[in-house]
Amino acid sequence: MRLILALFLAVLSTQALADPTCTVTDRAGYTILARTEPASAVRTSLAAGTEVELFTMANDARGWPWALLRDPADDANFYGWVERFVVDCR
Repeated sequence: MRLILALFLAVLSTQALADPTCTVTDRAGYTILARTEPASAVRTSLAAGTEVELFTMANDARGWPWALLRDPADDANFYGWVERFVVDCR
């Protein structure tokens, strides 16, 4: 599974999605947990309103949508995976 994910990310590494500038949102005001992989260990947390770049999206084994985010000021700095519904790309 990790190998497939790594290969998928390598193919997409040269281009982000069409409208990559987004913010993380949470109506309840909680911090958003970014994970190393979808539905896995927490890597870091992001405050609501943090500007991010939407790098790619995927579904976990249960079909739940996830988004891989990175710092728009530093392409090498990946925040991690968050549940897709907390990402607002207007």
